[in-house]
Amino acid sequence: MTRRLTVVVGPTGSGKTDRAIAIAKASGAEIVGADSQQVYQYFELGLAKPSSAQRTEVPHHLIDCLSPHDQCSAAAFATMADAAIAEIWSRGREVVVAGGTGLYVRALLHGLVPGPPRDPQLRMALEALAVTEGDEALHARLLRIDPRSAGSINPKDRVRTIRAIEIATALGRSPSELRAAHGFASSRYHFDFVILDPPRAALYEAIDRRSERMFSAGL
Repeated sequence: MTRRLTVVVGPTGSGKTDRAIAIAKASGAEIVGADSQQVYQYFELGLAKPSSAQRTEVPHHLIDCLSPHDQCSAAAFATMADAAIAEIWSRGREVVVAGGTGLYVRALLHGLVPGPPRDPQLRMALEALAVTEGDEALHARLLRIDPRSAGSINPKDRVRTIRAIEIATALGRSPSELRAAHGFASSRYHFDFVILDPPRAALYEAIDRRSERMFSAGL
Protein backbone atom coordinates (compact mmCIF):
# COMPACT_ATOMS: atom_id res chain seq x y z
CA MET A 1 0.00 0.00 0.00
CA THR A 2 1.29 3.47 -0.88
CA ARG A 3 1.98 5.49 2.23
CA ARG A 4 0.42 8.93 2.50
CA LEU A 5 1.18 12.03 4.50
CA THR A 6 -1.55 13.93 6.30
CA VAL A 7 -0.77 17.63 5.89
CA VAL A 8 -2.47 20.14 8.19
CA VAL A 9 -2.37 23.71 6.89
CA GLY A 10 -4.11 26.99 7.65
CA PRO A 11 -3.46 30.58 8.69
CA THR A 12 -1.74 31.66 11.88
CA GLY A 13 -3.95 31.01 14.89
CA SER A 14 -6.26 28.55 13.12
CA GLY A 15 -5.42 25.66 15.45
CA LYS A 16 -3.01 23.61 13.33
CA THR A 17 -1.05 22.29 16.32
CA ASP A 18 -4.12 21.05 18.20
CA ARG A 19 -5.61 19.49 15.07
CA ALA A 20 -2.35 17.79 14.11
CA ILE A 21 -2.01 16.34 17.61
CA ALA A 22 -5.59 15.05 17.56
CA ILE A 23 -5.06 13.36 14.19
CA ALA A 24 -1.71 11.93 15.29
CA LYS A 25 -3.13 10.47 18.50
CA ALA A 26 -6.04 8.91 16.62
CA SER A 27 -3.83 7.35 13.94
CA GLY A 28 -0.67 6.50 15.85
CA ALA A 29 1.31 9.10 13.91
CA GLU A 30 4.21 11.40 14.66
CA ILE A 31 4.33 15.07 13.67
CA VAL A 32 6.82 16.74 11.36
CA GLY A 33 6.74 20.52 11.77
CA ALA A 34 6.96 22.71 8.68
CA ASP A 35 7.67 26.11 10.20
CA SER A 36 10.62 28.27 9.18
CA GLN A 37 11.03 29.73 12.69
CA GLN A 38 10.17 26.81 14.97
CA VAL A 39 13.18 24.90 13.68
CA TYR A 40 15.37 27.21 15.80
CA GLN A 41 16.29 26.55 19.40
CA TYR A 42 15.88 29.02 22.28
CA PHE A 43 13.15 31.23 20.78
CA GLU A 44 10.34 30.16 23.07
CA LEU A 45 8.08 33.18 23.56
CA GLY A 46 6.98 34.47 20.17
CA LEU A 47 6.70 31.43 17.91
CA ALA A 48 3.77 29.45 19.37
CA LYS A 49 5.82 26.26 19.42
CA PRO A 50 4.13 23.09 20.63
CA SER A 51 4.44 22.99 24.41
CA SER A 52 6.53 20.44 26.30
CA ALA A 53 3.30 18.68 27.30
CA GLN A 54 2.14 18.51 23.69
CA ARG A 55 5.50 17.15 22.58
CA THR A 56 5.22 14.52 25.29
CA GLU A 57 1.77 13.51 24.03
CA VAL A 58 2.98 13.05 20.45
CA PRO A 59 6.58 12.96 19.16
CA HIS A 60 7.44 16.07 17.14
CA HIS A 61 10.23 16.41 14.60
CA LEU A 62 12.00 19.49 13.16
CA ILE A 63 11.21 21.60 16.20
CA ASP A 64 14.25 23.10 17.99
CA CYS A 65 16.59 21.25 15.64
CA LEU A 66 18.85 24.14 14.56
CA SER A 67 21.00 26.73 16.29
CA PRO A 68 20.03 30.38 15.78
CA HIS A 69 23.36 30.72 13.98
CA ASP A 70 22.37 28.13 11.35
CA GLN A 71 20.74 29.10 8.09
CA CYS A 72 17.65 27.24 6.93
CA SER A 73 16.06 27.35 3.50
CA ALA A 74 13.08 25.63 1.95
CA ALA A 75 15.42 23.22 0.16
CA ALA A 76 17.31 22.42 3.37
CA PHE A 77 14.02 21.92 5.19
CA ALA A 78 12.78 19.48 2.54
CA THR A 79 15.96 17.43 2.93
CA MET A 80 15.57 17.31 6.71
CA ALA A 81 11.87 16.48 6.42
CA ASP A 82 12.58 13.68 3.92
CA ALA A 83 14.95 12.10 6.43
CA ALA A 84 12.50 12.47 9.33
CA ILE A 85 9.60 11.01 7.31
CA ALA A 86 11.69 8.04 6.15
CA GLU A 87 12.79 7.33 9.72
CA ILE A 88 9.24 7.51 11.09
CA TRP A 89 7.89 5.27 8.33
CA SER A 90 10.71 2.78 8.94
CA ARG A 91 9.26 2.24 12.42
CA GLY A 92 5.78 1.60 11.04
CA ARG A 93 4.34 4.90 12.21
CA GLU A 94 2.26 7.36 10.21
CA VAL A 95 3.26 10.99 9.58
CA VAL A 96 1.32 14.22 10.07
CA VAL A 97 2.94 17.36 8.65
CA ALA A 98 1.85 20.52 10.48
CA GLY A 99 2.56 23.42 8.16
CA GLY A 100 3.16 26.95 9.36
CA THR A 101 5.24 28.07 6.37
CA GLY A 102 3.57 27.60 3.00
CA LEU A 103 6.82 27.61 1.03
CA TYR A 104 8.22 24.83 3.19
CA VAL A 105 5.10 22.71 2.68
CA ARG A 106 5.27 23.30 -1.08
CA ALA A 107 8.97 22.42 -1.16
CA LEU A 108 8.27 19.16 0.65
CA LEU A 109 5.28 18.13 -1.46
CA HIS A 110 6.22 19.46 -4.90
CA GLY A 111 9.87 20.47 -4.88
CA LEU A 112 11.27 23.88 -5.73
CA VAL A 113 11.99 25.80 -8.89
CA PRO A 114 15.72 25.34 -9.62
CA GLY A 115 17.45 28.59 -8.81
CA PRO A 116 20.92 30.08 -8.65
CA PRO A 117 22.98 30.21 -5.45
CA ARG A 118 23.12 33.32 -3.31
CA ASP A 119 25.10 36.25 -4.69
CA PRO A 120 26.52 38.07 -1.63
CA GLN A 121 27.77 41.09 -3.58
CA LEU A 122 24.47 41.63 -5.37
CA ARG A 123 22.56 41.20 -2.13
CA MET A 124 24.73 43.79 -0.40
CA ALA A 125 24.09 46.25 -3.24
CA LEU A 126 20.35 45.64 -3.14
CA GLU A 127 20.26 45.94 0.65
CA ALA A 128 22.08 49.27 0.33
CA LEU A 129 19.52 50.44 -2.22
CA ALA A 130 16.70 49.54 0.15
CA VAL A 131 18.37 51.40 3.01
CA THR A 132 19.12 54.57 1.05
CA GLU A 133 16.05 54.77 -1.20
CA GLY A 134 13.51 52.56 0.58
CA ASP A 135 11.94 49.18 -0.02
CA GLU A 136 9.60 50.75 -2.58
CA ALA A 137 12.57 51.60 -4.83
CA LEU A 138 13.77 48.01 -4.58
CA HIS A 139 10.31 46.72 -5.42
CA ALA A 140 10.10 49.15 -8.36
CA ARG A 141 13.26 47.62 -9.75
CA LEU A 142 11.65 44.17 -9.61
CA LEU A 143 8.52 45.58 -11.22
CA ARG A 144 10.58 46.62 -14.23
CA ILE A 145 12.21 43.18 -14.46
CA ASP A 146 9.24 40.93 -13.69
CA PRO A 147 5.84 42.61 -13.18
CA ARG A 148 4.15 39.29 -12.44
CA SER A 149 6.48 38.43 -9.56
CA ALA A 150 6.33 41.99 -8.27
CA GLY A 151 2.54 41.75 -8.17
CA SER A 152 2.73 38.74 -5.85
CA ILE A 153 5.30 40.21 -3.45
CA ASN A 154 4.50 42.85 -0.86
CA PRO A 155 6.62 45.98 -1.49
CA LYS A 156 7.81 45.76 2.13
CA ASP A 157 8.99 42.15 1.74
CA ARG A 158 12.66 42.92 1.15
CA VAL A 159 13.87 39.31 1.38
CA ARG A 160 11.60 37.96 -1.36
CA THR A 161 12.14 41.02 -3.54
CA ILE A 162 15.91 40.66 -3.38
CA ARG A 163 15.73 36.93 -4.14
CA ALA A 164 13.54 37.56 -7.19
CA ILE A 165 15.96 40.17 -8.54
CA GLU A 166 18.87 37.83 -7.80
CA ILE A 167 17.27 35.00 -9.80
CA ALA A 168 16.50 37.24 -12.76
CA THR A 169 20.00 38.72 -12.75
CA ALA A 170 21.78 35.37 -12.55
CA LEU A 171 19.67 33.43 -15.05
CA GLY A 172 18.45 36.11 -17.41
CA ARG A 173 14.92 34.74 -16.97
CA SER A 174 12.15 36.11 -14.78
CA PRO A 175 11.17 34.13 -11.66
CA SER A 176 7.55 34.03 -12.86
CA GLU A 177 8.68 32.40 -16.11
CA LEU A 178 10.63 29.76 -14.17
CA ARG A 179 7.67 29.06 -11.89
CA ALA A 180 5.34 28.66 -14.86
CA ALA A 181 7.75 26.21 -16.49
CA HIS A 182 8.07 24.20 -13.28
CA GLY A 183 4.33 24.14 -12.67
CA PHE A 184 4.52 22.41 -9.25
CA ALA A 185 2.32 19.73 -10.80
CA SER A 186 4.28 16.62 -9.86
CA SER A 187 4.18 15.43 -6.26
CA ARG A 188 7.07 14.06 -4.23
CA TYR A 189 4.63 12.32 -1.86
CA HIS A 190 1.08 11.04 -1.80
CA PHE A 191 -0.77 13.23 0.68
CA ASP A 192 -4.11 14.35 2.06
CA PHE A 193 -4.69 17.97 3.01
CA VAL A 194 -6.56 19.06 6.14
CA ILE A 195 -7.19 22.76 5.53
CA LEU A 196 -8.29 24.89 8.49
CA ASP A 197 -10.23 28.01 7.50
CA PRO A 198 -12.01 29.52 10.52
CA PRO A 199 -14.18 32.64 10.16
CA ARG A 200 -12.11 35.81 10.11
CA ALA A 201 -13.58 37.18 13.37
CA ALA A 202 -12.81 33.93 15.21
CA LEU A 203 -9.31 33.88 13.77
CA TYR A 204 -8.59 37.45 14.89
CA GLU A 205 -9.90 36.66 18.37
CA ALA A 206 -7.65 33.60 18.59
CA ILE A 207 -4.62 35.62 17.48
CA ASP A 208 -5.43 38.33 20.04
CA ARG A 209 -5.62 35.74 22.83
CA ARG A 210 -2.37 34.13 21.71
CA SER A 211 -0.60 37.51 21.63
CA GLU A 212 -1.84 38.33 25.12
CA ARG A 213 -0.50 34.99 26.42
CA MET A 214 2.87 35.68 24.79
CA PHE A 215 3.20 39.08 26.42
CA SER A 216 2.06 37.70 29.78
CA ALA A 217 4.80 35.06 29.46
CA GLY A 218 7.42 37.79 29.09
CA LEU A 219 7.68 38.63 25.38
